[in-house]
Amino acid sequence: MQIYFEANGGLESLDIKVLLGAGLVILVAYLVFYFFMSCAFYRMAKKNNVKHAWVAFLPFARYLTAGKVIGTGTLFGKKSNKVGLVAMFATIFNYGVFIAHVVLVYFAIYKAMTSGYNVIVSLSGGVYIEQSLPVSVDLLEHTLTDFVRGTSTPYFVAVLTLQYAQFLRDFVQIIFMYIFWSNLFVKYKPGMSAVYTIIATLSPILLGPFIEIGGIFAFVFRNRDQFDLEEYINSIKNRAYTQNVNPGNPYGQNPYQNNPYGQNPYQGNANDDPFEEFSDDNGKNDDPFGR
Repeated sequence: MQIYFEANGGLESLDIKVLLGAGLVILVAYLVFYFFMSCAFYRMAKKNNVKHAWVAFLPFARYLTAGKVIGTGTLFGKKSNKVGLVAMFATIFNYGVFIAHVVLVYFAIYKAMTSGYNVIVSLSGGVYIEQSLPVSVDLLEHTLTDFVRGTSTPYFVAVLTLQYAQFLRDFVQIIFMYIFWSNLFVKYKPGMSAVYTIIATLSPILLGPFIEIGGIFAFVFRNRDQFDLEEYINSIKNRAYTQNVNPGNPYGQNPYQNNPYGQNPYQGNANDDPFEEFSDDNGKNDDPFGR
């Protein structure tokens, strides 16, 4: 039997060489992105005197090295030094679910072909298993899930479970990898960290799990010095607090400093009498109505 794909409203056979070529392209893309990310984490670790920086080249464990580069980060609103550890376990889960699902799907496709079925891949990404090749894609009826359901109940349950696990995988990617990338990028590009974080988090979901755009960003920042945002904020607060502070005036300066009359209008002799002209020479008769 043969594998077909939907093209121009019809079906065309898919050469096995095309599949192998596509697999090779995916492998090369994975190795390229893996290289950029590992080199970035390694260089950042060396620049920040992290021990065992070479761990940055190990699968999954490289997030531990990146976590040491981050140091104390923010994890669900609290200070934590486990950001790298959380990212490592999230990545293990994401790749595990993806690979397990792909293996089961390809095994089902292989079993269908050896059993005399045709495999049709639609543009929407669906996989159909048909005994006879339909004249139109509109007549496709039996999905891969239908085929698996009729083969083995445990196998069907496993495939169905992993299909739903794909949604959980995306949730884990968005939540935990967002935390990781935001803590890393704020150390090197705080003004644009939100933009870089969103792109790095969503690229594996939208483009495939092997497309790690975040690794490219990290490679660009690998030789920069870290920016201590907390220290910067504290320095601004201290400067604002200590600048021209007058204990007697909460506004920090003399409000009458620029008085055009040259003095405090409320400043004067406490014994000044506005009716002095009515007083006698000795100032004894101060009341003009006293007589």
